[in-house]
Amino acid sequence: MNTKEMVSLIELAKSLSFRETAERLYMSQPALSYQIACLEKEIGFFIFERNGKSVSLTPAGRTFIREIEEIYKRLNEAIERGQNFAFHYEKEIRIGLPRRSYFPRLPSAIEKLNKTRPEVSVVPIFSQNNIVESFLKGDLDLIVGDEEDFRGIRGAKSVFLYDCPIRLLTRKEDVLTRLPIVKKENIVGRTLLVGSASRKNLQKLQNELVKEGLVRTMNSDSHDTSLTLVAAGKAICLSPAFYQAEGGDCAFLPFDTSASIRIVAITKKEELRPEVLLFLSKLKEVVQ
Repeated sequence: MNTKEMVSLIELAKSLSFRETAERLYMSQPALSYQIACLEKEIGFFIFERNGKSVSLTPAGRTFIREIEEIYKRLNEAIERGQNFAFHYEKEIRIGLPRRSYFPRLPSAIEKLNKTRPEVSVVPIFSQNNIVESFLKGDLDLIVGDEEDFRGIRGAKSVFLYDCPIRLLTRKEDVLTRLPIVKKENIVGRTLLVGSASRKNLQKLQNELVKEGLVRTMNSDSHDTSLTLVAAGKAICLSPAFYQAEGGDCAFLPFDTSASIRIVAITKKEELRPEVLLFLSKLKEVVQ
């Protein structure tokens, strides 16, 4: 299957009309019908159900089209990256992060690198699930995130970047937002969201507050759940500051604690490429 055939499938799935799709793609309707029929014969199942003039997707067709759309999207992204590299760059650095908010100064680091090494392309890859696997496979040159998530990676070198502070999340209308810094005594009697998904340093702080009898607790199974419950006025929550960009209706308040999340960059121990080592120095520079 080539890209033109992918486009035909995707467009026909959107319009469910051979006539409209043929007109949009500047081809005859019989040619489009023949192309689709050949594809269906090739893959061994019907993508579209034809009832006279009407067309609909079969159950298998709906699943197949979703996959084709994703493949086509990724293919175009790969082509665009290849074109950018061919026309503008000589070398590439691929950096993986769980989410952009883990290192909001990344654009500044890229800009600083390109002032002295304009021929180097830095490609950020954001994924919460498989950046360590991609790093071990060699698909990523370095990864940035919580040191806790990167422990035990063989053949890796860790470079400290910064300590991310812990914030207290409340509704924006909460009286605590009037304080320059929230202290333990300010949250006595409040309901604090806790959960097994919390990071170790965060769990330790949560446990201290609970043991001191300062707060009641409510379980939360994810950060999104916590944000929703805080915004609804059900509870307060402790969170790494790097989630602040996703806070929405929540206020992220300074909290009186020494606890923090250690953010590091991971590279291979044998990494000697000058452009990668220079980029590492720029990552450290922008957070100093």
